This record gives sequence, structure tokens and C-alpha cells, in this order.
Amino acid sequence: MSTSKNIDKDEDVKVGKKLEDSFEEFFQFVLDKECAGATIERADLENMHNPDFLIKYNKKSIMWMELKVIFRPFINISKKADRSYECYSHSLTLDHGKKLNKQKELVASNNIGENNCIYVYWYDLPCIKGIFWMPSTQVYRHQKSQVDYQRKIVDGDRNKQGGVRGAVNKIYLPLHEMNDFYSILSVIKAKM
Repeated sequence: MSTSKNIDKDEDVKVGKKLEDSFEEFFQFVLDKECAGATIERADLENMHNPDFLIKYNKKSIMWMELKVIFRPFINISKKADRSYECYSHSLTLDHGKKLNKQKELVASNNIGENNCIYVYWYDLPCIKGIFWMPSTQVYRHQKSQVDYQRKIVDGDRNKQGGVRGAVNKIYLPLHEMNDFYSILSVIKAKM
């Protein structure tokens, strides 16, 4: 993945797709061992606003997951914001804009239900590594209560016409409020 000084959006999309494919393969492996009969699949290949993945059991949809992969820590957060912050403190970004708003609408209107949707973070930073998650109800609460942070627009954010492509407005989800990876399986088992 590129640095924030110059972002190659096309390359980021390619790498993101590979990471999503790897996560899907890994998650299916875990489901086969821990939740026999449950499957993971892409939730939406057309609209691209629905959550990324869908968990099914006996062909019934039981959970939707939006996957975020964070490999770029905010190393200088303690110098720029608060001395008590660690590199991960505000690295759990979530693009706040059209996609999140549209996704929230779809979750509410497509019979998904906020209680059946989670946001999963694959976190690989120098100071912390792991997969964590938060229920969409909690994510949307943070969306409503936080003031957006607008990151600096860099060359790679602009299309050929000079317009900004991609989201630069962010909200931050607190790691200490997230759940550990294996607790997802408990939620899935309860829905089976």
C-alpha cells in the first residue's frame, strides 16, 4: 500500500481486493472448524455500498460484515493531538461520507438490520496486530456523535480532472470499545 504522501488509488484498490480475498478464505477456514455449515461470501458485487461480506447458515443470511484493513498508523498522534495517544489511538479510521451514509440506509432498509451488521478491522501496525470488530449500532453512534476529521488531500486523491476521488473525511473508532476476533464466532453461533 502507498504512503499518505502520494496515494495510488488504483493500486490501493487492487491490494485491498487481494486482502479481502485472503480474509474471506481465512474466515471460511475458521467457520469450517468452529461453525460447521456456515459460509462467507461477497455480499454485493453490483451495488458496492452494502457491507462487503455475508455470513449464511443453511442458505439463510445471518450476518453482514464490512471489512476495513488498516496498515498505516498515525505515528505522530501523541505529538499532534494528545500525549497519551498511542500509534493506534486514531488509526481506526472509517470514511465518513456518501458510502457510510448509503450503507447505513441499506442496512436499515434491506432487511439486514443494524443488529445483524458488524464492522471488522484487520489491524496490522507496529504497536498492535489483530482482527477486531464493532456492531454497526455502535459505529453509527460514533458517526452521529463525532466531528469529522478531514485528512490532507494529496496528489493521489485527485482524478485526471482534478476532482477529489475517495473519502477524505474520517471518523475514528476507539479500539478499547472493540471486540476480539473470536467473539464474532459466538455471535454467529447464536444466530445459527
